[in-house]
Amino acid sequence: MAAHLRIPRARRGSTGAASTSKNDQDQGTKLSQEGYDNLVAQVDLLKGERVGVVADIKRAMEDKDFRENAPLDAAKERQGIIESRIRELEAGLASAEILAKKPSAPARKAAVGTKVRLKDLESGKKYTYILVDVREADVGTGKISTTSPVGRGLLDRSVGDEVTIDVPKGKLHYLIEGVAT
Repeated sequence: MAAHLRIPRARRGSTGAASTSKNDQDQGTKLSQEGYDNLVAQVDLLKGERVGVVADIKRAMEDKDFRENAPLDAAKERQGIIESRIRELEAGLASAEILAKKPSAPARKAAVGTKVRLKDLESGKKYTYILVDVREADVGTGKISTTSPVGRGLLDRSVGDEVTIDVPKGKLHYLIEGVAT
C-alpha cells in the first residue's frame, strides 16, 4: 500500500511570493492622515472584538460536545476572520506613506491625493472627486480609488483633458476642469 502513497513536495516559488510582497512594501500605500487614522481606528475596534470572541469560544467550550457545537465553530471562524483582517490592516499601515497636507494649489496632473473637478460632457453635471488609495475610498464623501475605472482613467491627466472612461454601464465622457492638491 505504501507504493501508492505520494508525499507532497514543498511548493516552489515560495521565495518569489516574498519578493513580490517586498516590492509592494517598497512602493507603500499612499494615505491621507484621515485615512491612516481611520485604519488605525479599525484595528483598535477589531482588537476589542477579539476579546469578545475569545469569551464566546470559552462559553461554547463549556458545552463539552465538540462534535456538533455550532456556536464553537462559528466563534472560531469569526476569530479567524478578525485575526486575518487585523494582520491585513497592520501590514497596510506598516507600509503606508502619509500624504503631506499642502494648501490647495493648482496641480499639473491628477494623482493620489489630488482633488479633481470634472464636467460630464453629456449631461453637463459637475463632479468633484478626491483620488485616494483603495483602503480609503468612500464614494459617499467623494473619495474614489485609483484602482476603480474612473480613478484609473483620471490618473496622470491634466486640466483641459477630455477623458472617456469605460465603466460597466457604458462610457463616461468628462472634461477635467481643475486639479488641486
